[in-house]
Amino acid sequence: MLRWLGLVGVLAVIIQSLSAGESPQPGRVQIPAGAKGVSVVSVWGEPEQQPALGHTTAMTPNGKFALYSGGGAINAEGGIEDGFLTLWDVESGRLLKELKVPRMAVTALAISADAKLALTGSLTGDAKSNETHANLSLWDLEAGKLKRDFGEQMGEVAAVAFSGDGKRALVSTLNDAVSFWDLEKPKPVAKLPSPKNTGAAFALAFHPDGDKVLAGQGTDLVVWSIETGKEVHRLKGHEDTVLMADVSKDGKRAVTSGADASIKLWDIENGAEIGAMKKEASNRALTSIAFVDHGRKILSIWTGFDAATGTQPQCEVSLWDGETKKTLWSQKSHFKGFVPLAIVEEGKAAIMGGGANFFARWNLADGKEERLWGGHKGPVNALAVDGEGTAYSGSADGTIKAWVKGRVVRTFTGHADAVNALALSKDGQFLVSGSADKTVKLWDAGKGRVIKTFAGHAGNVTGVAISPDFQWIVSGGNDRTVKIWDIVSAKERENLAGHAEGINCVALSPDASWLASASDDNTIRLWPLKDGKADPERGPLTLEEHKRQATCVAFSPDGKQLISGSQDKTLKLWDVGKAKVLKSLEGHKNWVSSITFAEGGKLAISTSDDFTVRVWDVASGQEVGRIDLSANSDCPRSLAYQGGRRFVVGTSGWMILGCRLNEKTKNQ
Repeated sequence: MLRWLGLVGVLAVIIQSLSAGESPQPGRVQIPAGAKGVSVVSVWGEPEQQPALGHTTAMTPNGKFALYSGGGAINAEGGIEDGFLTLWDVESGRLLKELKVPRMAVTALAISADAKLALTGSLTGDAKSNETHANLSLWDLEAGKLKRDFGEQMGEVAAVAFSGDGKRALVSTLNDAVSFWDLEKPKPVAKLPSPKNTGAAFALAFHPDGDKVLAGQGTDLVVWSIETGKEVHRLKGHEDTVLMADVSKDGKRAVTSGADASIKLWDIENGAEIGAMKKEASNRALTSIAFVDHGRKILSIWTGFDAATGTQPQCEVSLWDGETKKTLWSQKSHFKGFVPLAIVEEGKAAIMGGGANFFARWNLADGKEERLWGGHKGPVNALAVDGEGTAYSGSADGTIKAWVKGRVVRTFTGHADAVNALALSKDGQFLVSGSADKTVKLWDAGKGRVIKTFAGHAGNVTGVAISPDFQWIVSGGNDRTVKIWDIVSAKERENLAGHAEGINCVALSPDASWLASASDDNTIRLWPLKDGKADPERGPLTLEEHKRQATCVAFSPDGKQLISGSQDKTLKLWDVGKAKVLKSLEGHKNWVSSITFAEGGKLAISTSDDFTVRVWDVASGQEVGRIDLSANSDCPRSLAYQGGRRFVVGTSGWMILGCRLNEKTKNQ
């Protein structure tokens, strides 16, 4: 059974073996346990960044469930912030469970085969002294709580592994110790004798017979009898640290990968090497491995690091025949760092990825990638969603993608630069986009085909809206103008000038009698409209309460109120008829990037560069819900309200979050 390597151990090996490496970067979206009033229920797309120290991933052997750990960042005072564990359904991308781990940075992680338990090694911070301590903890994933804290048993934990029944565990620490645990007891049952200065055991695995265990000790793999407490075999051959190990189902073979970029196949019964494969020294790699076809084949993922250039080359997924010692196939992929994998369907396919990577499913017969849980290759700048739940995302990568239940079903190409704004027609059949290529495009939403292009802006198009009768389109840009376009002729109806700086967002009232534009000149302008043209008898009106750039604006469902966000960190609620501010909603710690009404105008939802998504009660102006994505994660930049209790959020880290208002928030 495949056992995962703790990320802290991986990083230590990189430093030790390669003497060079990339600095840890912020990782996959972080979701705190018990986010007040609102929840993230799914995550779509491929995150941009690699995980930071304290993040790691584990997958059940059948590939159905994945467990992420995150948080636990070191704060300015030197203490450890709260971490979390999140359990995911891999196939659907659905979040199943969130567990808060107070003041804890996870250093090693394992999930039981039935996905009911998690075992973590961690560094825990003292709330008063800011001192850190090494801990070992067992978590009940079904109940969503800590089952047992083993306390400070030993040094910092580098790797952990479950037995097949989830009742026993192997634990290794950075001070060279490997211990065997009965998880119902408070202390280890036995310790594996270890030579001095071999380093932590990153490779841990249980033998199928239940009596033997395997552990890496420096460049060796040790087979150890639990019953006798004695060493059965010491398998020598790697030139650098053993990183991973797997045991065939019949228990006769083991496979190991090392920091020397080699894979070795072993006969456990005889303690002999029976095959090896190796990469060039300049391509030294972290390698994930697993047995296929009852131990006769080995699947490997090479994610190399070029020490000479300081870059990470494209990774390689390979299937190796242990009998003939030949590579059956090898394919390039885009994984980074350590890549968990699981062999599924009796060896016919593999699920790979998680953590810093997208998920992928590979057909092991022909080496073809069958499915990729991926998405954009740049920040998600704009979102729109129809009543059926189909979401559309516009990205800095210049594309638009249509999503159904977290999967990309269409990709729209045609813009020559970043897509900044999206709007859907009332019936959901047409989509309008605004781009940094200075154009506005009208699309057939169902086919992903461009119908018309509207050209005339002298700069980035940053906001778009569609009239309810689908006769005209509004766009705003950083050329300081708002334009109204005739859909049939694709010609400009109106050019509205007056802002002193670029425009960041435009919005139409539900009856199309008002057009709002938010600008870098700190103002909101209300443009009265009649039959799709400006009505000079009623305006325009200028709203001037914001102290810094106005970034976003939205009308209430009845059109009587307007809400705006700004770089001054506030939201303003306005009476449209009186052009008067009603209240200021305060709480964000950085600029507000997007805003929408929800629940018939009773709630408002906002995103901010303070890494939070906040829900507000409009009547009281009070915050009633929040998702804090943490400064070690993705920054929310765009959002769209689907209706009912659901909405979606786009992030700077290429991700889309499917979110839901909790009943408590809904009934405020």
